[in-house]
Amino acid sequence: MKLNDDINQFIKQHLHESTERIVLNIRNKFDIDPYFIIQQINGRKKVAAKIPSWANNESIIFPNIVSFEQCSSEATAGYKARLIQGHHLVDLTGGFGVDTYFLAQKFKQVDYFEQNEALFDVVKNNYHQLQVSNIRMHHGNGIDFLENIQHPVDWIYLDPSRRQADHSKIFLIEDCQPNILEINDLLLAKAKNVLIKLSPMLDIDQIIRKVAGLQKIHIVSVKNECKEVLLHISATPNLLTPVALTAVNIHDHQNFDEFTTTMDKRKKENITIQLSKPLDYIYEPNKSILKGNLQDYLAETKQISKLNTHSNFFTSSDEKSDFPGRIFQVKTIIKLKKKQITKHLDKGKANVISRNFPLKASQIYEKFKIIPGGSTYLLATKLKQNDNVLIVCERLK
Repeated sequence: MKLNDDINQFIKQHLHESTERIVLNIRNKFDIDPYFIIQQINGRKKVAAKIPSWANNESIIFPNIVSFEQCSSEATAGYKARLIQGHHLVDLTGGFGVDTYFLAQKFKQVDYFEQNEALFDVVKNNYHQLQVSNIRMHHGNGIDFLENIQHPVDWIYLDPSRRQADHSKIFLIEDCQPNILEINDLLLAKAKNVLIKLSPMLDIDQIIRKVAGLQKIHIVSVKNECKEVLLHISATPNLLTPVALTAVNIHDHQNFDEFTTTMDKRKKENITIQLSKPLDYIYEPNKSILKGNLQDYLAETKQISKLNTHSNFFTSSDEKSDFPGRIFQVKTIIKLKKKQITKHLDKGKANVISRNFPLKASQIYEKFKIIPGGSTYLLATKLKQNDNVLIVCERLK
């Protein structure tokens, strides 16, 4: 199904209306399923934020909401394209084709596989509109293709489905489809390297125990929201080298924080970290660092101290401007008392962050009638003697 000028004009006119109103306006207007047009309107609303380089192409067709939600953003697809390149890539789980599209820019030849016929047709149309010439489209099971190829390809990429038949999300690695634990040996027999995208809800230590040939793990966040875990497995892993772990937080297409270490170094018995009262600067690691449980090792390498054993706020006298996370400059420390809090508000406003504290941020806003916003930050946390305090700060990064 393609979008003609009349449909595109209708989409533009009704882009900001509710679904119910669109249904009323669309009746008997076009000789196609009205929910297809609603699907396009929903996609157009989200594409500028998720895949900005496709946003101005009015010939792009969008799939159902589940397929669109699970597809990668341009930011995360672009990050993957920094990691891998070569002659021949096979994408076993093509989906909406965002990853395939950006990875194809680093390969001479790409084979895309998708078993859902409707989704396959959508992507086939889109690649034609985007003038892609090096992606071969296959409607079918990529596993069958792998079993029949004679020579290993450079890379295999797959993004196993993380939803059950009722569309509820699943997070165990063996529950995804395809089950990479079952096809692990086949993947390593048919490719020199494999890149696998998984849910950020998966347990990192469980992955290491279960997946053969694991070389590297990338934990990927976008604007401090953890989006995906990437596994790099290899047919020829260096068994003497510990698995590498990279935590990345993408700010935009050009800027990102990245911290890399090996899995053995994050073990707490190998880390020495001091507790301290708040000094001149406070640090909060980004979500990828926390997901990888790298915060204490990071603190040790940066030579910064921790506020409390159970807190993920850190502190130092000199600014560590390259710290991968938020950086605050301390103004003062106060108690959780209305008079003290009111004195430091910016026209009644402040940004409250609660970590290892009896009250949630929402409760502090409500209890003390604080309006969210402004330039002042109140960090609600415990100090090393378990004293509950508010640290009044200005955010630097």
